[in-house]
Amino acid sequence: MDLGAFFKKEWFQFRRNIGVVLVVLVLLPGAAAVGTAAFQQTIPEDVPIGIAAQEDTVAEEDMTMIQAGTALYASPSRYESREAAVTALEREDVYLVLLVPDGTFEEGEDVNVTLISDQRLSPFREASNYTASVLDYQLDERLPADVTVTHERIGIQHSLSEYLVPTALMLMLVLYSFVYLPFELYREREVFERVELQSRIETAVLAKIAFHSVLLVVPLTVFQLVSLHAGYRLSHFNPYTIAVIAVTFVYLTSISGLLMFASKLRRTGLYLNIGAMVGTLALSSFVFPVGFFSTIRKTIALSLPTYHSMVMIRSTMMKGVSLTLFSPRFELLVVFTVVTGVLLRSSIAYYRREK
Repeated sequence: MDLGAFFKKEWFQFRRNIGVVLVVLVLLPGAAAVGTAAFQQTIPEDVPIGIAAQEDTVAEEDMTMIQAGTALYASPSRYESREAAVTALEREDVYLVLLVPDGTFEEGEDVNVTLISDQRLSPFREASNYTASVLDYQLDERLPADVTVTHERIGIQHSLSEYLVPTALMLMLVLYSFVYLPFELYREREVFERVELQSRIETAVLAKIAFHSVLLVVPLTVFQLVSLHAGYRLSHFNPYTIAVIAVTFVYLTSISGLLMFASKLRRTGLYLNIGAMVGTLALSSFVFPVGFFSTIRKTIALSLPTYHSMVMIRSTMMKGVSLTLFSPRFELLVVFTVVTGVLLRSSIAYYRREK
């Protein structure tokens, strides 16, 4: 049997399970997209902040002192220029940028410190206003100069509901990959034993992943229609967004598949996938950025590919940025996807030997 024959098999299987598929691909994403309106605001306890010099004449010791001072109520990172700091802001490496001017340590000098925030990062909008007020007071109190903080906001303002639509889409990808597809593999376990007589299990699994990847156009369309109806300024069919979604879906389904075949297509594999799903949802910081959580939680999230997928999907969908902004990160994601594909093939080989 060739790849086309397996596609036909998937189509007939899809028609037989149309009820379940409609719930997973239409009702769930529709409800998730609408349900994002229930979330409000929150303020993080710590703030990742980028610090850069406003002019080339700013002394190094002044920069060091400002960085040390902000460490009392934020997590500062140093950048060489405003452009580098703003790029980090758009990548969600930091949530604020502080531009330090010359003369902050001159007695009685009137200086203006610029604080930049991205108002597209909706959960942080309230916190950025609060931080600007704190900085205005703290810097004026602690520095010899008379300091005024100017809050500069970049990007189009999005509501929190808009911000959470990409999150709902990512949740749907995780649920679909770790619940629906593993159940499909479990239900077809006897079929895979007969597949080896005419073809290879790898071909059947490849067809399944490819077929359901194409089928993702259905929930994407549902999300787009809900967004248009709600007046959200989101682009679900942005080519960069689709590229990240495709790569994410492939590595998620590869992980779920390798867990199933490593467990010899037994119920154990279903439980392992549920565990993987719960861990992914709990640790990937889908709803709020990593700066809203503890250092340990942040470290764990940054080590997970799903967190980086979430940031890229959100950024390309909401901000319309190119994947070149995330080039090293996206390349690592592609490499990770290839690795999971190799591991999936190895688990199938293990399943073949054991059967």
